[in-house]
Amino acid sequence: MRCAIEPFPELNYAVLHNAQPLFRRFVLSCDAPEQAEPLDVEVAVHMGAEEARYERRVVMQHERENLTRDIHVPLTADVARGVHEAINTSLQVRVRQGDRVLYHDSHRLRLLPVDQWRDNRRDGQWLPSFVLPRDPAVMGAIAQSQRYNRVLRDDPTAGFEGYQCVPDSAVTAGGHIDEELLLGVDRQVEAIWATLLHDWQLGYINPPPSYSKQLDSQRLRMPSAVLADRAGTCIDLALLFAACLELVDIYPVVFLLEGHALPGWWRHPSFREEYMQMTGNYSGAVQADASGSSAANAQAVPWHAGRASWDEVRGLILDRKLVPIETVRLTEHCGFVEAIEAGVEALSDRADYDSMLDIITARQRQITPLPLLRDDQ
Repeated sequence: MRCAIEPFPELNYAVLHNAQPLFRRFVLSCDAPEQAEPLDVEVAVHMGAEEARYERRVVMQHERENLTRDIHVPLTADVARGVHEAINTSLQVRVRQGDRVLYHDSHRLRLLPVDQWRDNRRDGQWLPSFVLPRDPAVMGAIAQSQRYNRVLRDDPTAGFEGYQCVPDSAVTAGGHIDEELLLGVDRQVEAIWATLLHDWQLGYINPPPSYSKQLDSQRLRMPSAVLADRAGTCIDLALLFAACLELVDIYPVVFLLEGHALPGWWRHPSFREEYMQMTGNYSGAVQADASGSSAANAQAVPWHAGRASWDEVRGLILDRKLVPIETVRLTEHCGFVEAIEAGVEALSDRADYDSMLDIITARQRQITPLPLLRDDQ
């Protein structure tokens, strides 16, 4: 029997939350599997007073059993969900065959803060898990936005009904778009903008320190932290706005540019469906290595389209089906229309475009918001 085991030296909660492996490699092999006794595999991650464990009995069916993607640990430990700074812990692995220990080692493991996101091929695609529509600050923002929504739509009974306010006749089978009928969606988005602009009065701030040697790492502020600090980075504000849109059932996207991020929204569900049908055109584009930018991989997962998608995305923007909005303009006290114009301009240069994440597609693939612990929990 042979054991080839190599754990990742560091992990963050978003990766574990989305059922990604703890190991680069976990392979058991033998020359005569039909004669081999069953193996007992034990993996334990120490998290303070708690321990996350995985146990499995393996019956060798082949000469090589690859368990790399099968090993997961529960994520209920408070340490894993609430750590604000990176901590060093240990990952213990034991493989036994009857009374004989084939492998036993304790590996050093660095648990990254729950709010740390890494923009590489392995971790970059999990950004939708940082869109948190159930954050108390997001729910508060929507409650505040109700009055703006009623005024903008000139309807004292108006609510946030997402696309339900759009009649079927707004988009015909021939592709004709009735702009007037889509205004109900745009006005809901504008009401959210008005709240963040006038009531939150946000400023810009640099990202929190990540204390990481990796240049692809960034600490993200949750919506409650943005509200408490009255400030955020471009990506903090993009995630906040996307969370507000998702809460009212308007489909958000997040655009990643070189060194920048901004959100957007689909003006009608059929426009998103049209986009999803396009994605096959570039699904097989360039692959990146594990340390490369997430953008280099054009479509590793259905919700994350890279550089090869620029033509389609730009076309949808010009057709007024997909609307980008420059949320950094919140910190400059700019109006809604001006922020949209800035968003369109930001996405006008192919060289700056990195990728786009469609949040609803991610949710359909079970990429859910992180169940983070707040400081008061």
